[in-house]
Amino acid sequence: RCDLFVTHCWAEGIYEFVRKVLHSWPYNAHHAYCCMFSNPQNLDISGLIRSPRDSPFAHALRAAPCMLVVPNTTCSIYSRIWCAYEAFLAYSQNKMISTASLPVRRLWQNVLMAVMMTGLGFSLGASLTDDDGNFVGTAASTQRTASVAMCYLFLLSSSLVEPGLASRVLVYAGGLMAGWFLGSHVRENGAFHLWTGLVLGLGLCIGVAIGEADRLWRQQASLEAAQLLNGYTGCLRDAGCQEASDKEAILKELAESGFEKDVQDAIQVLLDSGMSTPTLRAATALAGRLQHAGYVNWSMFALVSLTWTFVPLETIRYLVEDEYLKMVARGVCSPDSLSELEDMCMRATSQFNATVQEWCSEMYSSRVEGCAPPLQRAAVWYALLGLLEGIAFALLLMALRQDRRAFAAAVQTRVLAVLGVLVFMVPMFVADVTCYDNFAAQVTTYFILFPVAFALAASGPARVSEIPIVGPRAVGGIMAAVAWRWRRAGAGTSSLTLAEKPPGQDGCP
Repeated sequence: RCDLFVTHCWAEGIYEFVRKVLHSWPYNAHHAYCCMFSNPQNLDISGLIRSPRDSPFAHALRAAPCMLVVPNTTCSIYSRIWCAYEAFLAYSQNKMISTASLPVRRLWQNVLMAVMMTGLGFSLGASLTDDDGNFVGTAASTQRTASVAMCYLFLLSSSLVEPGLASRVLVYAGGLMAGWFLGSHVRENGAFHLWTGLVLGLGLCIGVAIGEADRLWRQQASLEAAQLLNGYTGCLRDAGCQEASDKEAILKELAESGFEKDVQDAIQVLLDSGMSTPTLRAATALAGRLQHAGYVNWSMFALVSLTWTFVPLETIRYLVEDEYLKMVARGVCSPDSLSELEDMCMRATSQFNATVQEWCSEMYSSRVEGCAPPLQRAAVWYALLGLLEGIAFALLLMALRQDRRAFAAAVQTRVLAVLGVLVFMVPMFVADVTCYDNFAAQVTTYFILFPVAFALAASGPARVSEIPIVGPRAVGGIMAAVAWRWRRAGAGTSSLTLAEKPPGQDGCP
């Protein structure tokens, strides 16, 4: 039994090899094949590999569902003909190909630094705002909304720039804003009053910590991609081999298969996306290159999920705590109180002008609506539906394979987040319509935007790209920010990729 095929080119140190393989080991794999542990290397193995198709490599790869590519600091493994042949076999047998990576150095220390920035922001927010949450004449609601918006903006910007000093500064700035929001909220409301604000503040701080981890993971992935590119010309025929007869036999089999160009494209998908699977290869063929489509931006997914959870929770809290329970406690929901208000409005109809009549009518309608049991109000059911939809999307993301998970997360962070801001935040700032009063936005989001986004995420990039005309553009647009964010050529390595090489160069088809 073979669950994992490990491909490498003998140019790495044993410690580098072991650390990468163990760190990237698939959770459901138990048995692996690696040539340096499986073949009798101290004997003459020329008879075993005389026919590439009948070699131990080929037999092991047929049994393994996935292949793990181990980059190294010396050269690209695809500058070696046997590694290129293993890529050919993996492609022709529709295997999942993934890239091994070293664990990030000082991951937890860097994440702790980001968390400390949220602590600094908390101290500033708690000390510089007054007991009403105001800051230098700015109302509490305004400055807290601004701090949340700036936190999102900083973390989003960090995910869109090349990992480095600039992205770290942006993460730290997001941490300051998250801490400021939490500190000013606690200063005004205490630690446990208005619990939804506390949930939002803590969620923002957690998002900052994940954002720093994301930044470091992106940086490590860029280094591994640069190692795979180092010395790779984009043409399998340029790969070297110690035995000329081995290269001749492999190139002959590649030429006879008719897959040589397809294998080169599959390797390019691996370089771009961090993995190469039938799903990603099919999507790339229709939608174009999808840079690092195998990696999930967990920080933005967490923040959008937080928002998707906060809006329904805040709606329910306001309608239950601030309206229904307070009205019941004041005794204004009793039949006598409602009857008295109705009588007053009827007298106002005959004695006062139209403005007073309208005010009285609105007051009575608001009283009746606020005194209705929460489960009889449509807004509460909309909010509960939103919570269930958020949970459903998170469960979907966890259930998807890794090669489809990044696309689903991108759908959430781009389609739902952008359109959600348009239907909720714009009316809030332009017309002062709160999220729990904006029924049009709730219906649009919960009954139109979410089902569309859920269907796109569940379908995956390959199926969506098959939709005539709009499919390839949709996949390319959803993943476009990822492509710009990840474009990087390692220092001292060639930035030439297969997509940029002139056709026919170096004898390639």
